[in-house]
Formats: sequence, structure tokens, C-alpha cells
Amino acid sequence: MKFKSIVASCLLLAGIGLPLRRHWPRYRGKGKELDGPKLTCVGAEKAGTPAVLPSTPANGSATGRESRSRTAGTRALQGREAAVHHHAQNMAQYVDKLTEGQKALLKKYPQSYKMLVYPSHRDFRFVDWMCPTVKKNATTSEVVHDGLGITGITGAIPFPFPASGLEAVWNMANPHRAWTEKVLYDVADVYANGSIAWARTAS
Repeated sequence: MKFKSIVASCLLLAGIGLPLRRHWPRYRGKGKELDGPKLTCVGAEKAGTPAVLPSTPANGSATGRESRSRTAGTRALQGREAAVHHHAQNMAQYVDKLTEGQKALLKKYPQSYKMLVYPSHRDFRFVDWMCPTVKKNATTSEVVHDGLGITGITGAIPFPFPASGLEAVWNMANPHRAWTEKVLYDVADVYANGSIAWARTAS
């Protein structure tokens, strides 16, 4: 009887430990890297790339705001000079960075068409509660039902270090989103004959 009790206890402990063995071996070493010097709290690289992307400030933004209006964003960038001016005369210098469509426009409208390229900026941050949520999800989230569902997730991506395509897909389906979003777009389609088709859409 005593032997049976010991066996039953071992099986119970093994069953309790199964979820931990699924998650902790994968994240035990990497979980501490979240929101560290190299990775953001969602597992993205903080480092930028030469002449293209700036590095990511703490929690995504030095401004400390989760969102900003288009007017505020435009005001913050006023006075900044374009890093590169693409035009027909210097097209050969940047030919490896231009699409075929852009090259065609520069050739067709050498006097009027130009492209102003400004330095990239990262001015969006996450709400304060999201980073701890991602760290919690990293140790509790699990793909279930043959990939048709997940468990142990709340409020943010479930897998900051996706180990499979399914986990990456679930990250895309469950990102952190702003509570509300209002956008007003003005559209101007300019045709080859110079006519313009105007449109406005709101969401």
C-alpha cells in the first residue's frame, strides 16, 4: 500500500511538472534577456542598422507616450532636414536602393519628380503593464488543439521567442493593440496625364 502511494505521488508530481517542462527549458535562459540591453520586452532587437534604423530607446520610446496624433508627430519632426534627395541627376548613385517603379518615374519626370528621404524615428512605446505581461506569457503560453488554440495568454504576444511557425502566427494574431484608433486618410491618385483622383477615408 505504501509502495502504491509513493508511485501515485510520483505520477502526480510528474503530471504537475509537464507544463513547466514544456515552457521553462526553452525560456529559462532567454527570458531574462527581455527588456534588457539587447532585446525589447517583446523580444525584438534594440540595435539599429547603419544609416537606416535608429536603436530602440527604453520601452520603445524616449517620449514616454503610447500614441501620438499625426499633428503632434508632424510638429516633433518639423525643421529636420532630409538625409537624401533622390532625383534624376543622382539616380545612378542610389540605383541599388530604388525600385523599378521609382526609377521609371525619375526618368519620365526628371524635372518635377523627386524623393526626399528622412532619417527613421522610433517614437512609439508600450504601456507600462505590457512588458511584465509578455514575460508572464513567455512561461505560461502554450499552443493546443493541434495548433488551433493557445492557453495562458493575456494582453500581449504569447511567444516572445517563437520556436515554430505556429507560435509566430499566434504572435501576429495576438499583438498588443492600442485601445482605440482613429485615422483620417486623404488620398490623391495622380495619373500619367496629370489628372488627380481625390478621396478621403476614415477608420
